[in-house]
Amino acid sequence: PNLVFTAADAPAIRSRLSKEFGGIEKIGDRNLAVFFTGDEAAKRQATADFVVYWKKYSERWQKDNLEDHPEWIDGVALRGVRRSLLLYDVVASYGYLTPAQTREFRDGLVRAIEFAIGHDAAHPRITTSDKFRTMNIWTDIVAAAGLTGLAFPELPQSRPWIEFAVREINRQLAQYVWDGCWHESTRYHAAMLEIVGVFFEVLERRTGVNLFVHPQFQAMLDWLVRFQTPLDRAAGPSLGHPEGVALLPGIGDSSWVAHSFGVAAMFAPHYVKSHPRLAGRIMWTWQRAGRPWEGDSVEWARLLIDPAIPAVPSVLGSDLSAGKGYVVMRSGFATPDEIWFL
Repeated sequence: PNLVFTAADAPAIRSRLSKEFGGIEKIGDRNLAVFFTGDEAAKRQATADFVVYWKKYSERWQKDNLEDHPEWIDGVALRGVRRSLLLYDVVASYGYLTPAQTREFRDGLVRAIEFAIGHDAAHPRITTSDKFRTMNIWTDIVAAAGLTGLAFPELPQSRPWIEFAVREINRQLAQYVWDGCWHESTRYHAAMLEIVGVFFEVLERRTGVNLFVHPQFQAMLDWLVRFQTPLDRAAGPSLGHPEGVALLPGIGDSSWVAHSFGVAAMFAPHYVKSHPRLAGRIMWTWQRAGRPWEGDSVEWARLLIDPAIPAVPSVLGSDLSAGKGYVVMRSGFATPDEIWFL
């Protein structure tokens, strides 16, 4: 593997997961369990399962979804590129994928991305409304192109696609993050962190380019800390935390959930040295949210979250996200009588 971890990282990851979950077999992720403990038969089966998985998912990577309806590209379909590539990265290390299977997978990704953005990444085909470029679904498309370029550097499209993804993500972060808040609802704020963060993770590992220094990405991580709810004692027991859990506000078409804080925790390791307070605030919030290890579509959180990063407790007060129009008023923070009004 070389996209979000390497063989050299594996012993430390295995030790951390064994300590956290009481054994690799208990981590709740079959693909990782096979990687760390599986025998050759299990790896052969995982390889066969991957081929079935990507071919079934790629039924959505069709011309009529990605090209023939320019008013709405099915960016959600290309969200599957991220998961497929992360699984491919592990499965390919087993040595059972044939060259023909690898080519078929790679060519399927290329065909889908070219349906979505056209053949010239410097002048991408977009929807009839430029508004589409403001949305997280567009980010799914550009990140799919960038990740495919990073995973298959032999492609002639590789460098243009990587540069396209960096350019579009930089534009989105510059224009559509207001006071640390992504301009869509909080559900998509978390989705953006995941889409962008996984791309940044792979980009740094494959090229050495570190975009985690982007101030808007850091501000988005900290926004989750600033606007978290008090410990919710209604939601907590169902998650195994009777004392309550901090939730992400259910604004707009969002839900009141704790698992989004697992997305932030995935990227805290990048700030341990450069911004230790940010890393610590993220991990403190992750702990208050019940230490979630997965979310709607979080991939490889178990690989990337490091519970050993010291938490830095904060005293939260009232706050304002003026560009978006969010106001939160607090009193009695971290007491049983805390009041939180959004």
